[in-house]
Amino acid sequence: MNKEREIAKTLKEIYKSKETISREELNEYFISLNPDITPTAIRNRIYHLVRYGTINAITNDLYTFTNKQNWKPYIDDKIVSIWEDVSIEFMQNDFCFWTTKWYNEFTNLQAFNEVIVIEVDAIVAESFYHKLSAKLINVYYQPNEKEIEYYITTKGLSYVIRPIITRAPVIKQDTSPATKRSTRHRAESPPISKLEKLLTDLYYDKNLLMPWKYEESSIWQTVFNKYNINFSIIYNYAKRRDNSVKILEFITNNVNNLPNDIIRYLQERRNTKVHKEF
Repeated sequence: MNKEREIAKTLKEIYKSKETISREELNEYFISLNPDITPTAIRNRIYHLVRYGTINAITNDLYTFTNKQNWKPYIDDKIVSIWEDVSIEFMQNDFCFWTTKWYNEFTNLQAFNEVIVIEVDAIVAESFYHKLSAKLINVYYQPNEKEIEYYITTKGLSYVIRPIITRAPVIKQDTSPATKRSTRHRAESPPISKLEKLLTDLYYDKNLLMPWKYEESSIWQTVFNKYNINFSIIYNYAKRRDNSVKILEFITNNVNNLPNDIIRYLQERRNTKVHKEF
């Protein structure tokens, strides 16, 4: 840990006039220290710098020294209980748990109701829905706009089951052999949405998340000001939701104080998508 701090201190001195530092610049720095260093060793150095929070990844190839927090939502017993019931039976399937309650941290008006969303592999999503609806009330499978308006928004708590989008940004539990032997640990570590997924889903989900759409710009700004965000994660996930990735224009127009390198990153990817369409 001390070594990473020393490296970060030196990097800050070298690049003190820059908002961000690129992966290429990090490569050059480590090569200047050791011309024989391997690409794998450099990747490991960068990984540990990010892991210990000495630098923060704002894309897969851009980093910043800005000291922001890593988002760590509170996972309440309702989610843990469901995961405890299904984690063994569905352990081979991808899951993602999140709750609309997490948006309340970033809003002025607090929604009175809560929706716990459970995304799971499409091949088992419907059978999982039947299993859960046999134990809980107000469980819905891929609810349509009418069901959301007349049923879900009028309930204090609802559960929504839907297929997970391939390679969605999820914070997964530790799956080491020692962990797999511990049902208790599995239950306490449900796979949850990354913050980047929560933001991207808010942009695209105009039905289920309508109560939070009214403060969408403010939510993005609040998150950006307080937490570390990797824009490559947002871009890659958005591509799987919307080939035109219109979300990039929304970010550029609604989030203030973006580093110039991030603005350039977003513009380049927007232009790439436009060129491909023509």
